[in-house]
Order: sequence, then C-alpha cells, then structure tokens
Amino acid sequence: MPPRKGKKKADANDPIPSVVPTDELAAKIQCLDVALAKARIGIGKINILKLENRLTFGVYNDRPEKTTEINKMLTSFESHGIQAFTEVNALPIIIHRSRLSPDQTFDANWNQPETLINVCITDAKEIVLASGQHRVAALKKMYQSYLDEFITYSQHLKQLEDLATHTDMHFEDHAAIQDRMVKVKGHIDHDGEWGVILYDEELILDARVPTTCVLVHQHNRNMISSSILPKVRLKKWLC
Repeated sequence: MPPRKGKKKADANDPIPSVVPTDELAAKIQCLDVALAKARIGIGKINILKLENRLTFGVYNDRPEKTTEINKMLTSFESHGIQAFTEVNALPIIIHRSRLSPDQTFDANWNQPETLINVCITDAKEIVLASGQHRVAALKKMYQSYLDEFITYSQHLKQLEDLATHTDMHFEDHAAIQDRMVKVKGHIDHDGEWGVILYDEELILDARVPTTCVLVHQHNRNMISSSILPKVRLKKWLC
C-alpha cells in the first residue's frame, strides 16, 4: 500500500512516518499583506478636529465604541504623549483615488514625520476609516477639555483685570495664567493632526465582508483568527 500524500515512507531505521508541516493561517496572512501592499496609496496626515468631512466608522469595522477604551486611550495620551505620527498608530482611510488631489504624492517616511503632507480631499463627502474610532474619540474628548480649560482661564484673567486695585500677587497670577493659556492654545491648534495610511477603495477588501476590517491595518493582522479567515473574499489578484 503506497504511503499517504504528504507523509514520508517509513523505513527500518525510522519506523514513524512524518508529515510535512504547513501553516495555512500564516500563508493566508502573508497573502493579505501582499493584497494590502497593492491597495496602499501612501501615507500623509489630516487634522481630525478641523476636517469638514464627516469621519465614518463601522463600514469595515463593526467593533462598537466603548467608553472604557476611550478612557484607556486618554490615559495613554497623558502618560506617553500623543504619538500621532507613527505607523502603528496611523488611521487607515479607505478612499477612492479620484477624491484625492492629483497633484499630491504620498511617499513620505514615518521616520521623518516632517515629510508627511496634509491630505487634500477634493470633496465634502464622508471619509471612511477602517479602524481608530477610540483614538479619534479620545482626541476629541481631550480637545474639548482643553477648550474648557482655556475658557476657564479667560474668565480668571477677566476677573483679575476687573479688580479695582492690583497687588504683586495679582500680577504674578495673571502672568502664570497667560503662560498656561499659551500652552493650552498650542494643544487646541495642533493636537488634531494625525498620520494616516491611504488605501484604494477599489482594491482593498470586499465591502460585503465587514468582519474583515481587522485585515486592513497590518499591525493588527495577528488578531485574525482561523474562524475569520475562511470568510474573507478578496479581489482576484489575491494570492
């Protein structure tokens, strides 16, 4: 009887047959990485807080927004700073190439954040992001806290300036508040900028399979389980 396919024929010195090891999950993930590379337009940055376009989640990612996750992100911002221009934290945008300015090229380098250009979107339609809702929500929440803080300081300044007489302590308080307001204003004006990875909407993933959202961002690929991968339906150019 011939040996089964994939098994080494046993011999007198090695009576136990072996099976050629395969890793189907790793192979599928590698194929997905290739697919993502083909769909990638490039990288840039946007100002989340100043965009006229509405940001939309849930098309490729049906993960619900959770307050606990937003608070964790806020804690991370406060402990480690807002690392907005790293590849691992970049927001993945799924967009039709025709909606981007034809004059722009998105060949910047994450190791040189100053090379990231502001993405110019030529219409006011919604922008679809494959993930990152908690980062965006946390950033908006932090932005609102800075606005509230700025208003409070403005009121304190007004109260100091309206005093009939001023002491040295009043002048010191006034200077300290102004110094803090300058820093808060810096956060208000600049904290909205965030790095993005642009993917071609026509090439990315089959929109009929929203559970495959996790595939879009390469640093999340280890989250893919064998139960999800068989459901993936990609374009014919996939491996």
